Amino acid sequence: MSKFYTPYIEGKTGALIIESYGVSPEYARRLAVNVLDGIESHGGNPEDWETVKEAVRVVVAAWINAGAT
Repeated sequence: MSKFYTPYIEGKTGALIIESYGVSPEYARRLAVNVLDGIESHGGNPEDWETVKEAVRVVVAAWINAGAT
């Protein structure tokens, strides 16, 4: 976990990924950490739930479709 977001938002993001894409909890956690770190590294706020939902919808979907592990 990064210092830029809370364990709560990491868990909530992971749950959204599981709900949206039906992946395993372990895979969802890796994707959640990566998407939250990506939001922060591009100057976004990983605690802004609307930003997170959009990133999951677009970025995580692309990763899953590309077979990211």
